[in-house]
Amino acid sequence: MAEQYDKLPNENEIQSGLTTSKSAEVMAQAVNNLAPKCEFGIRKNDSNELYLVHKGGDALPSDSDVDAEIANINAAYAAKDYYRSRAKEYIAIGNQLDLLWHDIDADSDLKTKLSGFYDAIKATKDKYPK
Repeated sequence: MAEQYDKLPNENEIQSGLTTSKSAEVMAQAVNNLAPKCEFGIRKNDSNELYLVHKGGDALPSDSDVDAEIANINAAYAAKDYYRSRAKEYIAIGNQLDLLWHDIDADSDLKTKLSGFYDAIKATKDKYPK
């Protein structure tokens, strides 16, 4: 399990030498992806750079493996940028469904085609009228 520290390691601790400007969360996820049974900590050096400290369990992955996994995590996150942008712009799902219901309500063909959806929403609207 990853822990985040703000102090420097003592001489008895095993350091991997890995430094990165990436966040501790991304670094921890990378190590957990590569070595789920590795117990480690993340510390900052005097330059405020993060590095890994082995605490037990499986060995730490190599620096290059961690860096590659960080790149994979960042690429996967970037690939979903459209999703996060859209989510910020969408109106609440309840309002989306209400708009859809009103469009169906105004069109007799849609009422027939989408009767299951329409009737379920209409039953609730009729039960609790404005």
